[in-house]
Amino acid sequence: MNTLHFVKKKNTACTIYFTLRAQASPYDLYNAGGALPAGDATISVDGAAFGNTTNQVANPQTDLYSLTLTAAELNGNSIAIKVIDAAGGPNWCELFILIETIGPSGYPNILHEDCLNSDGSEPANADLSLGAMTAMQALHFLFARFFHLNTQTTTEQIQYESDGVTALATHAVSYDLVTQTKAAAS
Repeated sequence: MNTLHFVKKKNTACTIYFTLRAQASPYDLYNAGGALPAGDATISVDGAAFGNTTNQVANPQTDLYSLTLTAAELNGNSIAIKVIDAAGGPNWCELFILIETIGPSGYPNILHEDCLNSDGSEPANADLSLGAMTAMQALHFLFARFFHLNTQTTTEQIQYESDGVTALATHAVSYDLVTQTKAAAS
């Protein structure tokens, strides 16, 4: 069985692309000449029982296949898809696709969801004193602190929130070819 791995945004429809290997000659790509029949692609969300995907596997180009997944099918942390020849050929080597989803902040859900407050909101992280945050909240804070987009010109540095658009802090900077100086955030 061949295996593929994707990382996609949780609860957001998307299309994945892949190839299938011919069963008779695994070094050759399989070409069905059209969409695969219903039942050839099954999906499991977070370990639930496998069931048919909403959409059939399409064959948009020779040797290239695609599967459009709905938002509901990506509403989990770990999505498993099997592409098999349900008619029993088998005409191609079975394919297993694993999709890990990321949350709205762009962090893996295994980190993000465990950091949420009981009401589902993100922690404010205003109190950073020892023992004030759970370990997962502390990890969330570190991701938010160190993995945001930063841009720098010769005169300023801007740090953005996790959306990559909203400016979080702006610093004046200077460089005299020996020392770089960074002012306090404005």
